[in-house]
Amino acid sequence: MTTILIVLFLAVILFFLEIILPGGVLGVLGGILMLGGVYLTFDEYGAVAALLVLVGCLVFALAFFVFQFKILPKTAMGKNIFLSSSVPGESNINEGGDTIIGAEGVVLTRMTPSGAVRVNGRRYEARSRTGFLESGTTVKVVERDAFRLLVEKKEE
Repeated sequence: MTTILIVLFLAVILFFLEIILPGGVLGVLGGILMLGGVYLTFDEYGAVAALLVLVGCLVFALAFFVFQFKILPKTAMGKNIFLSSSVPGESNINEGGDTIIGAEGVVLTRMTPSGAVRVNGRRYEARSRTGFLESGTTVKVVERDAFRLLVEKKEE
């Protein structure tokens, strides 16, 4: 009986450690220990006792997940643990094929050789084909991949 209680207690401890160290590994190990406790109960006391322990473990696991994901985020401790806001951001819009190639723009940040440019009123990440460029330099788009533009200094 002591072994069964120790195994189930360790499973509960692993479940609670899962809150502090998320990732799923400790929760899975806790679930395996709970199943081990059910097996030990079956081996020592029979099927009826093992079924009662299994139902108890399932109720505990369900209650634990409800607590972790519904109740805990609303508490003071949970607000320190869980992410409660999003980070704003934007990505480059596909300009409909390669229509941006050949367009002129202005360097926004010093390009060494990467930086930012403004082309057609939009900001893009870019790489300079001609090397170092100061901000304010006029450039021409010569190529584009999925993430950035390849630009070169416009000949005056």
